[in-house]
Amino acid sequence: TAPDHLELLVTNGTAVAIKAFSLSLTVKGADTGATATYFKPLPGFTVPASGEARIHLDDASVAGHFRDNPNGIYHSTQSAKVMTFELAAAGFAPVSVDVNKDKGGAETAD
Repeated sequence: TAPDHLELLVTNGTAVAIKAFSLSLTVKGADTGATATYFKPLPGFTVPASGEARIHLDDASVAGHFRDNPNGIYHSTQSAKVMTFELAAAGFAPVSVDVNKDKGGAETAD
């Protein structure tokens, strides 16, 4: 079983590799309205020309994986959340996406 983590698929429709990324993540608890924002440079993360790559926010220490905040709202409560990701790279306009995360809890078989 994989621990709970965040994963973003990033695609590149240009003819050149894109690098020098940073990520801003805002997490808002649906029940409490509590909000936390995190900024994370993504050193070494590159999306190849006309390709794709994945960003993983977790506690792994391999390429494409970046440490998240284990004490943050994402991990500390099981309530539903609204998460806003803003991905930026030098020379490109930032891209933003909102994700609704359902309430957490124990996994059960279907």
